Amino acid sequence: MKRRWLLAGVGSVSTLCIAGCTGSEDLPNGDGDGTGNSGQSNGDEETTGTAETVVVESGDSIQHAIDEVSPNGTVEVRSGTYVESLAVDKKLVLTAPDGAALDGVDADGGSAITVSESGVQIEGFEIFDYETAGIRTSGDLAEVSITDVELYNISEAALQLTAETVSLADVTLEDNGGAASIEASADGDVTVRNSNFVRSAAGGLTIAGGKTVVLDGVEALQNGGTGINVGGGNVRGQTVEVTDVTSLENGGSGLSVTGTRGDDTVTVETVEAADNSSFGVDIAAESVDVTGLDLRENGTGSGLSIESTSDGDVAVRDSDVTHDGGYGIRVAGGKTVEIEEIGLLQNGNDQLRVEGGDVRGQTVTVRDSSMTENESGNGLSIIGTSGDDTVTVENVDFVDNSYHGIDVAAETVDITGVEVQSGGAADSGISIVSSSDGDVTVRDTTVTDTKRETTTSWFSSSVDEYGYGIHIVNGETIEVENVELRRNEGTQLNIDGNDVRGQTVDVRNSSFIESESGHGVRVLGTRGDDEQTITNCVAEDNSYHGFSLGAETVVIEETSAGGNGDGPLELTTITEEEATIRNSF
Repeated sequence: MKRRWLLAGVGSVSTLCIAGCTGSEDLPNGDGDGTGNSGQSNGDEETTGTAETVVVESGDSIQHAIDEVSPNGTVEVRSGTYVESLAVDKKLVLTAPDGAALDGVDADGGSAITVSESGVQIEGFEIFDYETAGIRTSGDLAEVSITDVELYNISEAALQLTAETVSLADVTLEDNGGAASIEASADGDVTVRNSNFVRSAAGGLTIAGGKTVVLDGVEALQNGGTGINVGGGNVRGQTVEVTDVTSLENGGSGLSVTGTRGDDTVTVETVEAADNSSFGVDIAAESVDVTGLDLRENGTGSGLSIESTSDGDVAVRDSDVTHDGGYGIRVAGGKTVEIEEIGLLQNGNDQLRVEGGDVRGQTVTVRDSSMTENESGNGLSIIGTSGDDTVTVENVDFVDNSYHGIDVAAETVDITGVEVQSGGAADSGISIVSSSDGDVTVRDTTVTDTKRETTTSWFSSSVDEYGYGIHIVNGETIEVENVELRRNEGTQLNIDGNDVRGQTVDVRNSSFIESESGHGVRVLGTRGDDEQTITNCVAEDNSYHGFSLGAETVVIEETSAGGNGDGPLELTTITEEEATIRNSF
């Protein structure tokens, strides 16, 4: 073997070429022994590692070049296939500009590359058929960087990396035994860009730790476990940013971010997760901001599952969840929850479910969305907390859900611009449970064709308490305005004061038409000083009364109630003479 020196300047050695660089002069005594040692050394001597750049020609040893190069130097590998297991114990750049292959079939050692020094950069390799790992680290490292590398047919995990800072870019893993594994320190950083994790027998990519984790342009396809799994490790307060990720047909969840015990922030933007066995996207963090999800046909978990804290913030915007086996979207916790521009279609359980959890006083806003045709459960279900909850639902359509369109429990409820159609066998199209001092407002809303649910026992069958258009329980003040309730099988609007002592109900500019088995409006009243006002309303062709009211003070103005089976009006607390009725019936 001939070794040739390329001189960058007089008296300074910059590049060492192994096996024939063109245009160079023969080194004195330059007949090498093929071991990667300098031609001036005998075959048994250690190399001094003084060259800034070492070039490896096809058929020669990359390991010898690593030994020759100085710290902070570069080993440049020419195209070819190399049968080696490499140990990198100094800071350097190991690069194959035109691509080079590491073949592990006959290589000594289980891993292709073992890195035991910080600051190593590996670029441009194809690595395959190693028994243990493709690239692994050993010891406490500050930084490792891998770019433009392909790893496949590795028996265990193709990447096993532990360092304070880990960077991957343009990396592809296919058909390996274990998930790519990255472990960063509690104050470290992990960045993975434009990389693919495909058909691992276990998960695709697993990350533990890292104060900051960035995933951009990552694909996880057909892995045996979760496609992408980010865990907080020992971190207390982690920031995770996920952008342009695709996770399909994995044996676990598509994307899972498990969070820490600190103030975590997770931002997810433009993610496609489909045909995964469990969740599409599963996140646990204090602050969660999700935009642009496309989740389809995931398994028994939710399409999107978010667990926040008692003082956390959750926002989900501009996303679609369809045909998932469990909930469309499930949110547990979060002091504030904002849902906007969401399409939920044909999911297996509640389309959107918000649980207060440990929160004491939760604010939930749902706007500009649609929830259609679930297999079982409600369109929207908000469980509420033991505190002063506020729920706002605005401009949302609920069509053909199997139970309630909306089922809400909160102290303050404001529903505006909602359309509920063809609810399944349900208590009501819209069910609201407030508190004894709560406020309920329903405006500009339509509920049609809610079906009755038949309950039976050994001695009776009862149907007439089911199939309400809107059912409101409690609430110190209730305002219903510009509402159309039509063809609901039970009472169109049913208000039950229950625990309230003195309730004010104001219903105006609304219509209640064609109940099959119920009243147009029924207000049961409380044991206190109730006031019930009906203004400019129509209740027609209901099977019972147009209006059944129970209050000490009743005012009815500009209202009609024709064609009802039991007549226009029933007063259960006072007589018609004691009520104020003007220009009505």
